[in-house]
Amino acid sequence: MKDLFPGYYSPSDEEFSELWQKCIFIFDTNVLLDFYEHHNATREDFFKVLEAIGNRLWIPHQVALEYQENRITRINKAEANFTEAKSKLDEITKTISETFRSKCFPPELVREMSEDIKKAFDTFWDKLIPCREELINKDGRDYIRDKITDLFGDKIGESPANQEELDQIYSEGEQRYKIFRPPGFKDKNKNQDKDNHYICKGLVFKKEYGDLIVWKQILKQVKSKSLTHIIFITADNKEDWWRKEHGKTIGPRPELVEEILEAGASIFHMYTPDNFLRYAKSYLQLEIADKSIQEVEEVSVSNSLSEPELHDTFSRQLSAIDGYGLRDIEHLIAAANNPVSNIERLVAAANNPVSSIADFAKQLSVTEAMRLTNIDKYGLRDNIAIAGLMSEQNKFMASVNQTIENQNRFIEQIKKQVAIPKQSIPYVNRGINSESSREVESSED
Repeated sequence: MKDLFPGYYSPSDEEFSELWQKCIFIFDTNVLLDFYEHHNATREDFFKVLEAIGNRLWIPHQVALEYQENRITRINKAEANFTEAKSKLDEITKTISETFRSKCFPPELVREMSEDIKKAFDTFWDKLIPCREELINKDGRDYIRDKITDLFGDKIGESPANQEELDQIYSEGEQRYKIFRPPGFKDKNKNQDKDNHYICKGLVFKKEYGDLIVWKQILKQVKSKSLTHIIFITADNKEDWWRKEHGKTIGPRPELVEEILEAGASIFHMYTPDNFLRYAKSYLQLEIADKSIQEVEEVSVSNSLSEPELHDTFSRQLSAIDGYGLRDIEHLIAAANNPVSNIERLVAAANNPVSSIADFAKQLSVTEAMRLTNIDKYGLRDNIAIAGLMSEQNKFMASVNQTIENQNRFIEQIKKQVAIPKQSIPYVNRGINSESSREVESSED
């Protein structure tokens, strides 16, 4: 049975022991980029493991390219985390002071409290500064990249020979994505981004096929170097890499296991960065702090939610918006922009189920509450990415409010100038959370 369906079986204890003794360790781009959000002690623990297996490290050319392309963005993100933290501390201090100053409290006590709070926050910020300097070096030198270069300098796969080689991957990827064959099909929306490709040495690398390029380069290395034992470490937790059942990650996708075994491998397994450290601690007999493993996990989860997960969430939200009556809103806008004398258009618009706006508003409120919960759960690192998503939602909510206002203004104009047979015309109060409607009685001559 196992020979027929190897992708559905995890290695045995004996196979895991053999795997860790003989394997080549291959790392995904996200693992390298996450180093920029680790504290120094955590990074040192991780580097200690990489040094211990130094002669068995390898990364595909695509991983090295993606790392170089995204390195500055990740550094800027780390800088933004600290900038936002300082801004929040200042904002909290100001809010507390203003709140108590406006009440009937003794001024001297309020002033003393404000000074104590500011002093405490300043002390906290002073302690954060060394953490910031661990990540962002004032002399402009990237010590993290220097270390990565030392570790992987001569352990990088070959570049694609020509554009034709890449185009063949893109053509195959298009067919694979249609049937949801891993990896990479969860990234197909990246082709809609303005910046949807890299150009390196005259070759065009499309981002939507980045994971597939990584995978193809791994398969090529397995075949050309007759590699038999492979461990792949990735912080990407999407379903185009992992087999998931009822929210639980079971292991690598069976299709991936089958494909790499067909390429010549004997044993293949995948780890998230934190699990890689946990098992390295055991199999390599290394001292790794538990708090380092925990931080690696937190950073990986945070960053995996900041990109594809949120993109999918926003896509689902847009689909839900369409289900809550966008077409009706468009009818209202069309009616409101037409002359008041056009009674037929008003009646047609009024007969649409505009009251669903209220239901839609409730859905937005629930979505917002869930989003704020996620922010609290995953911490400051997610705030920047989530803020962008929330900004789009806020723009749409403002558009809905404006549409409601136009509708009500238009109805009031009609009431004053023409007689309409008694009919239920939705009337939505200004404010996105209102569910009220009222009947508009016909005017009497």
